[in-house]
Amino acid sequence: MTEKNRILRFEWDNSIPIGISVIDDQHRRFIEQANALAAAIERMNQETIGNTIQYLTGFAINHFAAEELFMIRTRYPGFKEHRDEHSRIVKNVFDVYDRLWTRPMTREEANELLDAIDWWIQHHIREVDRGVGEHVRATSAERTRTDQP
Repeated sequence: MTEKNRILRFEWDNSIPIGISVIDDQHRRFIEQANALAAAIERMNQETIGNTIQYLTGFAINHFAAEELFMIRTRYPGFKEHRDEHSRIVKNVFDVYDRLWTRPMTREEANELLDAIDWWIQHHIREVDRGVGEHVRATSAERTRTDQP
């Protein structure tokens, strides 16, 4: 397969979990859907691409709300920057979905979308979300210690 037509496959591995089970479960579902999207893109099946992007748009909104609730409850110091990154991701996903209403996705756009998903997994989940997981676990441990008689 040429660079222009490459298809990324996304795999769950031990570097992805952040230690918050509900968020880890959502990340696992995201990777499953990202693979469904990659398969639809491989076939350039516009209907399945559209349906999967629609799912991912709703997923992102719900998932980010869950993450942000953990950040708010634990007073995560990087909340505003993290929330802003979430907003950029949702806007980008929505823009792709909105374009699909006017015309089919091109192979170049599909590759750009797969690159964005790869970035989301590599940067956002493995790095940025990991910091949230560490903070939530440390905050929970601190609360547990201070709640002891």
